[in-house]
Amino acid sequence: MPLKVFLDTNIFLDHCLDRDAYSTEVVTLCDKGIIDGYCSTATFFTIAYFLQKYSVENRIQLLRAYNKLFFLLNTTGENFEEASSSRFSDLEDAFQYFTACNEEEIEYLITNNVKDFKTGTKQISIIIPKQFIEQLKR
Repeated sequence: MPLKVFLDTNIFLDHCLDRDAYSTEVVTLCDKGIIDGYCSTATFFTIAYFLQKYSVENRIQLLRAYNKLFFLLNTTGENFEEASSSRFSDLEDAFQYFTACNEEEIEYLITNNVKDFKTGTKQISIIIPKQFIEQLKR
């Protein structure tokens, strides 16, 4: 059974905007079925917003490809309460974190913004793509 990982929104943006080779490698591992990738539904909203300079057709095509490749997790009212009462300085990161915690078997939250996740209290490892790739190769 593949390792389950949750990808923060910035991993998707780095992948589709070709900003980080390690983020692209993580997405490729999901595509090959080596790992199971999860994300929040809010990630799709953010991608659609940030890619407004591209045509609607191109954004829909990208999101459809991601939709086939990743498992989407809903952010619940309980997640909102946990996030809003947490010590996270960035509320969006708190939403991502507590949404990731919905799926018990997720072992890693992969992000290029580890510092904003240091206040997490659940048993999930926060890691940057480069470190994750290096660990996986061991």
